[in-house]
Amino acid sequence: MEEHFAPKLIVLEDKIKKLIDVYDQSLLEAKELREENAFLKSLVKNKEEEIKNFQNQFKISKIVTTLADDTHRKAELKLKINEYIREIDKCIAYLKE
Repeated sequence: MEEHFAPKLIVLEDKIKKLIDVYDQSLLEAKELREENAFLKSLVKNKEEEIKNFQNQFKISKIVTTLADDTHRKAELKLKINEYIREIDKCIAYLKE
């Protein structure tokens, strides 16, 4: 009677090994996808900050254009405002730490 079950047990054992392999592969793939997701979220956050900075620079340019009459005053005002923004960014980065 045991001889009758032996081939079935071997087949069952092979199927279990294949399932374990598929499971292990799925775990690895899930880990890789989580890592990629975290990386992409970080990338999106950085790009959103860049966009925000560009929007701020655009707003500053509009303000400078509105306020300044001559070219020399525009450039001077723009440099001063950019300097203030850099200082504010440093303060924000310091506060985040």
